Amino acid sequence: MAQWLSFPNILIRLAAVSIFVPQLAVADEFQGWVKTGGKGIRSSNVTLYATGEGADPRILGSDTTGKNGFFQIDFERPPSENAVLYLIAEGGNAADDPGPRSNGAIRLATMPGRQHKPRKFVINERSTVATAYALAQFVEGAGFDGPYPGLRNAADTVRNLVNVRTGIVGRVLRAPPNGHFTSTMATFNSLANLLAGCVQNPGDCNELFALATPPAGTAPTDTLAAAINIAHNPGSQVPALFALSLGNDTYKNALEPGQQPDAWILAIRYIGNRRELNGPGNIAFDAEGNAWVVNNYVFHRNRFDPAGRVCGDDHLLRFTPTGEDFPGAPYQGGGVYGAGFGVTLDPHGDAWVGNFGFQGSDCANGKALQSELSRSVSQFSSNGETISPDREGLDPGGWQGSLLAIRQPQGTVSDQHGNIWVASCGGDNVVVFKDGKPERDASYTAPGLSKPFGIAIDGESALEPVTGVGVHSEPLRRIAHELGIEPSTLEKDVGGSRLDLCVLAAHDTGQANSPLGVGDDQVLRRERSRRAVESLQGLAGQRSAHDDFVVGQ
Repeated sequence: MAQWLSFPNILIRLAAVSIFVPQLAVADEFQGWVKTGGKGIRSSNVTLYATGEGADPRILGSDTTGKNGFFQIDFERPPSENAVLYLIAEGGNAADDPGPRSNGAIRLATMPGRQHKPRKFVINERSTVATAYALAQFVEGAGFDGPYPGLRNAADTVRNLVNVRTGIVGRVLRAPPNGHFTSTMATFNSLANLLAGCVQNPGDCNELFALATPPAGTAPTDTLAAAINIAHNPGSQVPALFALSLGNDTYKNALEPGQQPDAWILAIRYIGNRRELNGPGNIAFDAEGNAWVVNNYVFHRNRFDPAGRVCGDDHLLRFTPTGEDFPGAPYQGGGVYGAGFGVTLDPHGDAWVGNFGFQGSDCANGKALQSELSRSVSQFSSNGETISPDREGLDPGGWQGSLLAIRQPQGTVSDQHGNIWVASCGGDNVVVFKDGKPERDASYTAPGLSKPFGIAIDGESALEPVTGVGVHSEPLRRIAHELGIEPSTLEKDVGGSRLDLCVLAAHDTGQANSPLGVGDDQVLRRERSRRAVESLQGLAGQRSAHDDFVVGQ
């Protein structure tokens, strides 16, 4: 549509014009070295791939390493912002013998990822273990692929494990609260030593490949496939793999004799800015993979304050997929106070927090104010802005609902339609904000519903609160939307939610002792659905037909 601009003595007509500017590939160059420990691997074929573009991984360029393991690849960087790059080095000779024989079992990897820097890389056993573990969910054939943002986030995580530029242990893994404070760094180096034995001596590969064969699976034929198999089956052949790792000491600070792990798991601790976490109660992940974390207490350097002066935290934390504070986080206000287990994200991306009211015995707020501060939930927009009222004076803020039925909320969950379900632990009831509107609240209770703690929503929007805090073998109570099945006092229509509530069953698993949480595996056929109950005595579960089974101890 044309527009007219009027100035004194001048009339200008502007025509709307659409101009399409295609995204152009940018010329780039990667250099690096293929190494085992500090020694170059010659005659290795290095290939640069692009993935995450909505098609199969494609080759951008390749090179063969020289005698010191050096390579250089000129390529055109993909224009897609979702593109993730990775490097694979195949074959080569790591022996001192300068003969032409290549070790076909060598397959090493690293992840330049989606970042433009650095442009120099070291591909070695450490970078291969980091790639195998971080990208374990995204293995496609002989490479890696997957949807946005999971693939991107996984590629970024590689850098927490390894420095892709130098091949040494990554900064996050080697620094507190990781490093020597946990066994992860030593386990990481032991896994690298497992691969190094095969890279340096082809005669050792058969034993590694046999031990890295999945149960009822096919034996790997290269080092990257072996690392991926171990990541997928961390509890398989642990003693034998540990013994094999002790035979190579290429990478120091590895597990020593007598330090056999329970499983080959790499767990990284994140602590944000080091001045905010004190009793994180639960985590919810948004569509971009950011973690929203509720925090029991305000940060205090002395976590075991003998005076009990620590008060409930009034912040909602948010971390990026690689563990840093999200820009602008943490968020404050909205009535947040001493949150426990309750945090969820609704279909609009808003975050909801259950304000349990945790605080020390001598907190200046006192018990009377604490009681008021533990009767609400808080709401934040996807960009961290408060939607629920802030605390002002004696007004605790937050959303309390028209019925004022929330007491010490714990589990707080949104269903697929934006209804917010709250386990009112102190009130022995379940509260729902229909369509996420506090003024459209309803409260439900039933015989046997005692101190509800966790809530899960299955794939059909059936609610499952779990009862029991400090009560032996409390029943798991399922509330379903199947109107007419075992009607009870909970049989009510939740307007606008597509849910018709009734108690389907109160079921004692026989395995749960003081259950705290419940989850659904969301398989498509409901009669095959399994629900795991988080308990102080391990995990117990039930099928829809209510026959018990033990998930794990």
